[in-house]
Amino acid sequence: MELKFNARKVAELETKFGKTIEEIIQDTRMETYAYIVSKTIVNDSEEKPIGCSLEVAYDKIDEYLQTKENGTQELTLLIIDGLVATGFLNQAMKNTRAMVEAQIEKVKATMK
Repeated sequence: MELKFNARKVAELETKFGKTIEEIIQDTRMETYAYIVSKTIVNDSEEKPIGCSLEVAYDKIDEYLQTKENGTQELTLLIIDGLVATGFLNQAMKNTRAMVEAQIEKVKATMK
């Protein structure tokens, strides 16, 4: 799944949730994930290259989670990476990715 952020999309997210983008990414409710995906997913369609309905977003998340080993943590990292890549989050957020990945590895190690 590819997500594309721009100023308009970030502003829509901040308006919807009444929070800054930094606060929004800390909200791990499925409703939040679905809304972010619905506004930022990259489609193959030329007619609507970015975005989808909430229903389609939930379906895309289901597909993504079925193919990703780390579940919602990886989805959170995908969102963070997209925001960092487009300049909406500080490059220091890459450290957050490393910390989350380390935590995931610890959990995996205890499950073996």
